[in-house]
Amino acid sequence: MRNFNEHTWGLSTSAISMNLFTVEPAELDSDTTAGAQALTDVAGIALLHQRAIGQRELLVTQLQGVLNDRLTIEQAKGVAAEQADISVGRAFALIRDYAHRRHLTLTDVAKRVVRHDLTIADLTSDIGATEP
Repeated sequence: MRNFNEHTWGLSTSAISMNLFTVEPAELDSDTTAGAQALTDVAGIALLHQRAIGQRELLVTQLQGVLNDRLTIEQAKGVAAEQADISVGRAFALIRDYAHRRHLTLTDVAKRVVRHDLTIADLTSDIGATEP
């Protein structure tokens, strides 16, 4: 069984380290040490870059979802306003209140209004009903 000598360089950007093993227990020369440190630095930069890309992609996905939800809500306001010949502000209030009374998300109700699964009659059917 061989014994290995381990040399470690920590990545300055995380709790990760790079290990270099030698078969002979000896100190590394300055060129080898400098090369290992350079490789460690490059690895750290690559990890930071990859993390930044992942965070940016997540943010873009989240923002796209929010924008899509907002567009659906705007469409639903228009559909409900047209159905009932009311202002879009009043239509929004009806959609919002319906979602609140039914414990649904505003986006879910808006999608149903846009698909015509919910009509203005549905949105106003239980207004004034007492809660159990």
